[in-house]
Amino acid sequence: MSTFRLFLSLPMLCMLACRPAAPPASDAHAESRFAAQDEANLAAIRAALLLPRDLPHFMWRQGLRITAQGKTHNLEAIVQNDGEEFFVLGLGPGGIKLFLVTQTDRGVKSQVFVSQRMSLSPEYLLFDIQRALLWPLSPPCTTSSHRGFSIRDSCQKGRTILRKVSDGPAGSPQSKTHLDIDYPHGTTFTGPPDALSLRHAARGYQIDITQLESHVLP
Repeated sequence: MSTFRLFLSLPMLCMLACRPAAPPASDAHAESRFAAQDEANLAAIRAALLLPRDLPHFMWRQGLRITAQGKTHNLEAIVQNDGEEFFVLGLGPGGIKLFLVTQTDRGVKSQVFVSQRMSLSPEYLLFDIQRALLWPLSPPCTTSSHRGFSIRDSCQKGRTILRKVSDGPAGSPQSKTHLDIDYPHGTTFTGPPDALSLRHAARGYQIDITQLESHVLP
């Protein structure tokens, strides 16, 4: 498995993998601190990931607007699950392949189609996608947990408009930081929302996602 310096979500892989310059000293210190915490948390992440057979079958095409370190990047991603394989394909300008992250019952593997070193572990890509779009609460609109990770949903008229999910299970250092997810038009997790925004204050990034295509697979 690749090591990583900073946990960010799906589209940040390209942003960091394609970044040639070294981070400032202050950023490097923060990355080192997060990396040490995240390495210790990987076993909990693996246990929390839902397997392809436990997920609905779908194909999504998404537009991604990523803002971090004062810069903004636009990408596309194909997210697909057929019950045996769950994969995320990152696409750059002109449809050029940037990366592929694949999950099966046997684990997670990744391919990076750029020459620069990858900056993070593939489990975190799936973790971010799953906790934003594929971890429904039962009952909905409550405060609960998924395999130890706290989830708090705020709702209006039965639709989730805001979700706050911890980075680690209860009692771990990572449980003190979290990802905020905004659903501008609300969602019931029966399909992908038209738009959503992921913000991680501690790690300093925001990702605005627009759903471009959505298909149900057999």
